[in-house]
Amino acid sequence: MITMPLEKQVASLELCKRLKELGASQETLFRWVMWNSPEPCVWGPDPPFIPTHENVSLETVDGIWSKGIAAYTVAELGILLPVGCVSDKREAGWAVDQDNDVLRHIRDPITMCRENEADSRAELLIALIERGVLEAK
Repeated sequence: MITMPLEKQVASLELCKRLKELGASQETLFRWVMWNSPEPCVWGPDPPFIPTHENVSLETVDGIWSKGIAAYTVAELGILLPVGCVSDKREAGWAVDQDNDVLRHIRDPITMCRENEADSRAELLIALIERGVLEAK
């Protein structure tokens, strides 16, 4: 059986931070948190309680969040992207393109290619929000 760490199944912490800064919804199944480690990790689905023992710190990483930051899955990013955004696996990684009539007015076509599909989708979403094509949801 092939397994993939949860951290590779969601958008990177850096991209998730940028989406938060742009006003994207923080309602996701998983969260980036500090958990008994010097490095942030992905935690979820949200439990019915927030643990408070000494092994868990949900305070801050770079002063940005108090209860973690949204860790967007491929599916969650797919809902946020407009119709016509297509993902495909290439030799260099996962590519996400926009090629529909809704986004035809964009002067330069946007293609993002990252190691994982979630990062490619997050980068495309960030680019569309920054260009004013989409509003953060």
